[in-house]
Amino acid sequence: MRDNIKVLIAFATLASISNSMLLPYIPVYAKAEAGMPLALVGYLVFIYYGTEMITRIPIGSIGEYSGHNTMVINGGLAILLAASLYYTSEIFWPLLFLGQIFFGIGFSVTWVTIPSFITKADSSLSIYTSIVGLGWLFGPLIGGSVKQGLGMEALFLLFLFFSIILFLMSMLFYYLVSKRNFLGEASEKTLKKRFPTALTLFCLVENTVGSFKESIKLIKRDKILISILISFIMFMSFAISNASVLPIFVVDYLGYSDFFVAIFVAVNTAAASLIRLKANYIVEKGGKVKTLLISTLLTGVIIVAVSYATNKFALLFLSSLWGIAGGLYLPVVFGLIADATHKEKERGLGMGLRGTFGTAGSAIGVLVFLNIGGIFDIKFALEVFGLFMIAFSVGLTIYWELRKRYLR
Repeated sequence: MRDNIKVLIAFATLASISNSMLLPYIPVYAKAEAGMPLALVGYLVFIYYGTEMITRIPIGSIGEYSGHNTMVINGGLAILLAASLYYTSEIFWPLLFLGQIFFGIGFSVTWVTIPSFITKADSSLSIYTSIVGLGWLFGPLIGGSVKQGLGMEALFLLFLFFSIILFLMSMLFYYLVSKRNFLGEASEKTLKKRFPTALTLFCLVENTVGSFKESIKLIKRDKILISILISFIMFMSFAISNASVLPIFVVDYLGYSDFFVAIFVAVNTAAASLIRLKANYIVEKGGKVKTLLISTLLTGVIIVAVSYATNKFALLFLSSLWGIAGGLYLPVVFGLIADATHKEKERGLGMGLRGTFGTAGSAIGVLVFLNIGGIFDIKFALEVFGLFMIAFSVGLTIYWELRKRYLR
C-alpha cells in the first residue's frame, strides 16, 4: 500500500471518529445549554445536512479538475474552521450555524473525494471501509465519555485538536501526491497551463450540468428509482437516530445520560456491521429489492417501539434490532445500483444520486421532525417518523408489485 493511501485512510478514520463523536451532541447542546427551541435546533442540524446535499455533486466534478490532493487539503481546512467556530460558539452561540456549514463542506469532501481516490489508485477499498467503520463505532463512545465527564467545551476542544491533526494529514497527503504526481494528477502549475481559469470554470460548469442531465436519465430506471427512494428514507432514519431526534429523546425526554446515547449508537452500529456479513446470504434468499423493502418496513416498526420504550435494556435491545434491520441497506443498495448500471460513469452517477437523495432525506427529516417535536413533544416526533417510515415502505412495496405485474 502506498504512503499516500495510508495517510488518506488514517485521515478518513480520524474524520469518522471526529464526526460521530460530535454530531449526536450538537442538538443536545443547542437545546440544553445554548437554550435554543427545538424548531431552531432543527434548522441548525438542517444546515449541516443541507450543505452536504448541495456540495456532494459539485465536489466530485471539481476534484476531477483541481486534483484530489487539493480537495483533501481544502476539506481539512474546512473541518479546522468548523472546529474553531464550534469552540468559540460558547461565547456567541450563532457561530454554531456557521460551524455547521464548514462541517458539512469538510465532510462532503471527505466522503466524496477519498473513496474516489482510493478506488482509482489502489485496491485498498475493503481496508478503507473496515478501518473507517471502526471509527464510526468508537467515535460515539469517545464523544459520550468526554461530554458526560468533562462537558461540551472539552468535547469541542478535543474536536479542535483532532481537526488540527486532520489538517496536518491533509498537508502531508498533498505533499506526497504532488511529489509523485500520482496517477498523472496535474500539479497546480501544470493545471494552469492546461486550463486557463475561464476555461476551467466553463469545463466545471459543463461537467456538472452534464452530470445532472445524465442523472435524470438514470432515475427513469426502476431499480435506480427505488434505490434512491429507499436511500431517502434510510438516510432520514440515520439522521433521526444519530444526530437529531433520538439523542434529544434519550437525554431530554427520558432523562438518561449523554453516555447512554453513545452506547445506544454504538450498539446500533455494531449490530449493523455484523448483519452486513450475512448480506449476501439474505439477498440470495429474498432478492435485493425485497430485502431493502422489508428492511425499511422493520426499521419503521422498531422506531415506533423505541418511542414507547423507557427501560435502558429494552432501548439497547431495540437499538440492536434497529441496527440489524437498517444495516442491510448499504451493501444491498450498492449491489442494486451496480445491477442497474452498465458503465463505470453510470455507476458513479448512480452512487452520486444515492448520496444526494439520501442527504436530502437527512436534511428534510431533521427539519420536519424537530419542528414537530417543538410543536408537540419529542416522543411524538419519533413515533410519527416511525409511522411515516412504515407508510413509505408500504407505498414503495405496492409500487414495486404493480410494476412487476405491468411488465408481465
